[in-house]
Amino acid sequence: QIVSMPSCCSGREVVPEPQKHRVHFMIGRGGGGHIAAARAVKDCLLEKGVAWAEDIEMVDTGYLFDQIIAGRREARNGFDGDELYNWLMKRGQYQLAELLSPLGAMVIRAMSGRLSRGLEKFWREREPRAVVCFVPVSGTVLRGALLRACPTTPLITVVTDMSSTSGHKWLDPYDAEWSMNHTIIAGSKVLQSQASSLGYPTCNVVNTSGMIVHPRFYADQRGAEQTSNRRETGVIFFGGQAPMRVEAIARSALDTFPDLDVVVICGGNTKLLARMQQLANPRCVVEGFLPPEQIRDHMRSARFVIGKPGPGVVAEAMVCGVPYVTELSRPMSQEQSVLDFLASTGVGVLLPNLEALPADLLQRCAAVRETLAVSQRNCAVFEVAEELVAQCPPLPSQYGRGSGDQGWSEASSCQWQGLPVHSAVTSGGLSQDVGG
Repeated sequence: QIVSMPSCCSGREVVPEPQKHRVHFMIGRGGGGHIAAARAVKDCLLEKGVAWAEDIEMVDTGYLFDQIIAGRREARNGFDGDELYNWLMKRGQYQLAELLSPLGAMVIRAMSGRLSRGLEKFWREREPRAVVCFVPVSGTVLRGALLRACPTTPLITVVTDMSSTSGHKWLDPYDAEWSMNHTIIAGSKVLQSQASSLGYPTCNVVNTSGMIVHPRFYADQRGAEQTSNRRETGVIFFGGQAPMRVEAIARSALDTFPDLDVVVICGGNTKLLARMQQLANPRCVVEGFLPPEQIRDHMRSARFVIGKPGPGVVAEAMVCGVPYVTELSRPMSQEQSVLDFLASTGVGVLLPNLEALPADLLQRCAAVRETLAVSQRNCAVFEVAEELVAQCPPLPSQYGRGSGDQGWSEASSCQWQGLPVHSAVTSGGLSQDVGG
């Protein structure tokens, strides 16, 4: 048995019998960026009509590892590492949350034998057509087990950060024996350089034009026209797990910009949602979890987006052509490369403290908007989907089920069913999910 996430990724589901020849998306619940990127790629494939996309298996890596280590048939019901990570993120304890990834890596190394045997059994029973990994840390054990169990099955690591760090280790040294079927999806120049320095041949690295953004962010402007008569807004969005200090940031924005409405997206922090709703300020719009198209609409109508330097939210804002405002203090290790990118390209505003917004912020954002207007497009979600189609041709029984396996000319030009695309940043730049 396997504990996996259903298509909506909203809870646990026990699959009683192994399903063979599916594509496995390995995801995690820590933060929101991993699931958001997986959803974006799956939805992109579905919208294109790829025959096997409807059968993609969303496999929760944490639940699966828990089953293998503990020898359970079902995942335990309780507070695990991913849930602890989210709990700390909601409280703004980023440095403590960052320690969980190295601790998880230590557990994986200590239990590597048991995990390898369990993963081999898991994949021999299912014979996946491809395994696509959206989570860090676990790459080595996944790679070895998959090669032993299914020697011809490709492993594709979709890196949802701008770099591989000690806190979020995505890349291990290339091994000619074990890495032959391993492809790295790298959405930044930093990642591309790291992969090269670790010995990955160019044929094992796919350089995308940015980080993954959901395809619905590329829809046309008709939805935005319906909100063009609203008051101008600023958006506060910290990804899937907003911290409680968002309330202080929102109060600062409301006080500093009396002519601006403020949209606060709380994500999964229900306590923050309740606190913000108690403000009862007519200029403050409070939201919980939102689908991609609603986040897109809020961003498109905004003068700026305020949040932590997470690659997913930053990239979404950039695809919408909206300046991103963040702070320099106490970034997580995987966020430092995002700060460096924003500073070097001029596509964001970096402040010492988001709870004390400067009076000239709108003027500074206007200058950033000019830079965004001449930036090149981010097509990463289409490029990743195209790569998956290339590595996973349809099974004989699937011919005729979908049209997406016959070609992908739209992806190369970043045109999706004829829809226009907002400008973003060129290859090697940021331009992503992330969810976080």
